[in-house]
Amino acid sequence: IAPPVIEGYTPAALNLVSLGVAVALTPESLERVGLEGVVYRPLKGTVPEVQLAVAYRRDEASPVVATFLELVRDDAA
Repeated sequence: IAPPVIEGYTPAALNLVSLGVAVALTPESLERVGLEGVVYRPLKGTVPEVQLAVAYRRDEASPVVATFLELVRDDAA
């Protein structure tokens, strides 16, 4: 019996991987989490692009958030 494949990241997903009961497809950046027993391997071949979304409070007044949103919008254009 093969372990289930979990697509996307949730804290539970990496915990299941660390327990040896699942494999997960995650963003490359999660390699920095450094969870013991978890090994990250790049996918071979053509990797499809994924759509991402940004969630923030409608009335957010933080200049840091405003700068981040500006960078995201510039990159998406």
